[in-house]
Amino acid sequence: MYFWNTKQLALDLCEGKVTERQQMWYLLAFTVLASVCIQVALWLPGERVGFSTYVGGLAAIGMTILGLRDCYQVNSRGDGRDFVIRFVCVSLPVTCRLVAVFLPLVIVFVLFIHEPPYTDPWFSLGIIYAQLAYYGRIRVWLIKISRAEISASSFAPFV
Repeated sequence: MYFWNTKQLALDLCEGKVTERQQMWYLLAFTVLASVCIQVALWLPGERVGFSTYVGGLAAIGMTILGLRDCYQVNSRGDGRDFVIRFVCVSLPVTCRLVAVFLPLVIVFVLFIHEPPYTDPWFSLGIIYAQLAYYGRIRVWLIKISRAEISASSFAPFV
C-alpha cells in the first residue's frame, strides 16, 4: 500500500497488480483519512455560521461535482476502465500530500488570524483551492493511468 508514492501506485494500477483486497484497503484508508480530516475541521475554533461559510460550502459541493465528472471523463477518454478503483486508490497518496502541504497553513491561519476561520472568506478560498489541487492531481494521474503513460522515465518530482 502506497501512502506517498503515487507514481508506483499508478504503475501498479496500469499493470493490474492492485488486487481486490488491496483495493479494499485503499478504500478503507482513504475513508478513514477523510473522516479524520472532517473531524479535525470540526474541532477548529470559531463560529460555523456566516455568509462565507455558506458560499464556501456551496462552492465545495460544486467543485466536488465538477471534479468527479471531469475525472470520469478523463478516464473515459483513455481506456475507460476501472474509474472508481483508480480514483479511490490514487486519492490516498494525493490526499496525504495535500494534507502535508495544507495542514501547516491551516494551523498558521488558526493561530495568527484572530477571526473565526469559518467566517473568513480567505479560509473558504483556501478550501476551494485545496479542492482544485485535489481533483487536478487525481486528473493528471488518471490521464497517465488510463492511457498507460506511466514509465520509469515519467517521474516528475512532487506529483
